[in-house]
Amino acid sequence: MSSTASNSYPRPDFLRESQSWTSLNGPWDFAFDDKDQGLDETWHIKGLPQKAVRPIEVPYVFQSPASGINEQQIHEVIWYQREIQDPRTPEQKEKQDRVLARFGAVDYECTVWINGNYVGGHRGGHVPFDIDITDVLSKAAQSDNNAQRMTLRVFDSAKDVTQPRGKQFWGPKPESIFYTPSSGIWQDVWLESVPRVRLGDSSHGTVLRSDDIESGVLHASIAVLGRKAGKEYSVQMESSFAGNVVATSSKVKLSEARRIAFNLGMRLCRQQMESLPAEVTRKVPLDDDRAWLNGVALWSPELPSLYDLSIRLFDGSDKLVDEVKTTTGMRQITWENGDGTLRLNGHPYFQALLLDQGYWPSSLMTPPTPTALKEDIELSKAMGFNGCRKHQKVEDPRFHYWADRLGFLVWGEMASSYEYDGEMTGRFDQEWTEALKRDINHPCVVAWTLVNESWGYSELSHNPDHRNHIRSLYYQTKYDR
Repeated sequence: MSSTASNSYPRPDFLRESQSWTSLNGPWDFAFDDKDQGLDETWHIKGLPQKAVRPIEVPYVFQSPASGINEQQIHEVIWYQREIQDPRTPEQKEKQDRVLARFGAVDYECTVWINGNYVGGHRGGHVPFDIDITDVLSKAAQSDNNAQRMTLRVFDSAKDVTQPRGKQFWGPKPESIFYTPSSGIWQDVWLESVPRVRLGDSSHGTVLRSDDIESGVLHASIAVLGRKAGKEYSVQMESSFAGNVVATSSKVKLSEARRIAFNLGMRLCRQQMESLPAEVTRKVPLDDDRAWLNGVALWSPELPSLYDLSIRLFDGSDKLVDEVKTTTGMRQITWENGDGTLRLNGHPYFQALLLDQGYWPSSLMTPPTPTALKEDIELSKAMGFNGCRKHQKVEDPRFHYWADRLGFLVWGEMASSYEYDGEMTGRFDQEWTEALKRDINHPCVVAWTLVNESWGYSELSHNPDHRNHIRSLYYQTKYDR
């Protein structure tokens, strides 16, 4: 079993009541393919050749000691293989639940096969992706084929500096201010059973805008995936604080747009506030104007109050189809106050931030233990810091989960490329959009860093294309939700 949190759900900010999932962290078969002959020799169909196979511990990259390989040489094409099983119960199969293969991050271009059947792929080394593998698993089950083999081919260029890579060096070993490259799987991999018609997480379009503290309203847009044509569905939301229900919406019918807008109340009445348990009011004093605004519990590093949210999906017969639990923190960031200050919830706020690059000696970009990210935040706060700029890296989702709960400001950032051309802009735009979607609902995220210094834009002073791309990133970040 991997030393990462194999018993801890990798996207803890979006939980189903009976989460049905199986971690694929741990031992995999692994092979270098320096001659790039695996496709020609149909490794994805026949299986990896035994003479080339060595074990690797996923989700650690082969360049790290934690992987069990610890080899710092150029290997641009690598392969992974392991057996998998359908995670669904008989009841879930009867309901026609789907099976997703979910990847936290694979650097950089990944192709996936099940039993030699192509099921999907992804480009982008820092963001998650899902692949629906249900039909291939079902086909194998009908043929009594118990060997469910998942195969991955990964390409990660060692020298292409238009590829977003952040602090990873474009060579096998670190130099100057740059670090050891990380190729292949470096975040969790898991299988998950989900309803065919289901609620989508932030990566699939659900947005929770929690900055309207004056009105005390959460503005939400809930995405529904897999809708059956001609069928009716409705969604309901409920907010709670410290175990007390604050507001429950009516059931809103899903339109053809497949997203539903909600304005959900987050303001506690006086009776609700006075009935809060003593252990809550000790942490969030009722007479503290930095903790409350007219009955709205405010989020801040000092008082990281979170609301619990339940999102429920019903079919046309009013039967519950899916239910998800998540959280949000009501907080407002303003910059345009005329005095040059950032304000958090209306008060000037000094950000004492770390430049956090998220590398570990034994495991590089991957957290070495299940508690490493939480401990990082706790130690940072103990030293007097209230946040970080997560530098040149899209961090593991658990980091944002703990930053929300412990009260830690985060500046989100993408990994830069180092040369500009049309290929670079397409790559960057795609991955940046996916990073924004993944982390948009976390109250800890208070700023986005679009570009680090002038990395990737060496001709800013005399090339309008460079300047225009940065402008486009600004508008994409500010308005594309």
